[in-house]
Order: sequence, then structure tokens, then C-alpha cells
Amino acid sequence: MIPFSIVLQHSLLYGMILSIFMSSIIFVTLYWCPLIWLSDAPDDIQQAMGPLSKRDQRIRGLVGIPTLMVVVGILVYSIIQLATLAQGVVSFGTIALSIFLIIQVFNLVDLIIIDWLILVLIRPSFLTVPGTEQFHGPQAYLFHFYAFLKGSIGALIASLVIAAISSAVLLIYSAVQTY
Repeated sequence: MIPFSIVLQHSLLYGMILSIFMSSIIFVTLYWCPLIWLSDAPDDIQQAMGPLSKRDQRIRGLVGIPTLMVVVGILVYSIIQLATLAQGVVSFGTIALSIFLIIQVFNLVDLIIIDWLILVLIRPSFLTVPGTEQFHGPQAYLFHFYAFLKGSIGALIASLVIAAISSAVLLIYSAVQTY
């Protein structure tokens, strides 16, 4: 059994790696093509901006697929490293906890730094979609908090699914190694 303190350190490290990567993607794309994040904006902004253009939909796909692949890669690598730390014996619960913590670190960075601090409080003009300046009032804090709660539920579900798949793969791998 791997000690909780090791799991926590491991998860915080990979959570920060995920946060740095995702924050970079978010800021670059908010500057370059902010409308691809329209579905993550409050309803009043979505209504003011209307539907995404074909160009923005295409860009969202071109950015989203490689981003998802890198996120999955970070999570898979973290599980491999966790199994190495545990000398090959890592439980479903340990994997699920680690993945949940990794995702939650990013979820907190997204809420506190990206959403609340930068997008709502500071509101740099180069990250604000023209025509939406009036929509960043106090209700935006609550909107982003609800998104954080939804992200937490998503993180829990994802961590359980990823842990189930990872546990099965590790079980098969150990069976093949002993055969």
C-alpha cells in the first residue's frame, strides 16, 4: 500500500503539470479565438454572441482533439508513475483518488485563477470578447462556482472510469508478466 502522503505529492505534481498545460491552452485560445469557449460562458454572453461560426467550430475541434490527447497522456503517464512508486501494486482506490486530485487541482486553478481572478476581476481587454464587457458582474462568480461544482462531479466520474480501466490494464499486465 502506497502512503497517502506520496499519493498526495504525486497528484499535486501532476495536477500542476495539467494546470500549466491547460492554462496555456486556455489563454492562447482566448487571445486567438475566444469564441471557441462560448459554451463555457454565462448564458447572457452566449445569447449576445449567437451561435458559433463554422470557422470557430472547426478551430474548436482542431484545438480540442490534440488537447484531449495530451490530457489523457498526462493522466496515463501519472498512473504509470504511480504504479512505479507503488512497485507495481496500486489499488483501484489509489488510482481513482490520484486522478480525482489531479483533475481537481486544475479545476481549482481554473476557478480561482483563470475564471475569478483573471476573467471576472481583472478582465484584461485582450481576453474579453468585444461586446461582452457589461456581462461580467457579480453573478459571474456564482456562474463559475457552479461550473466548478459540475467539474468536480465530472472529475469524480472520470476518476472512477479511468481507475477501472487502469486497474484492468494493470491486472492484465501483471498476469502476463507472471505467465
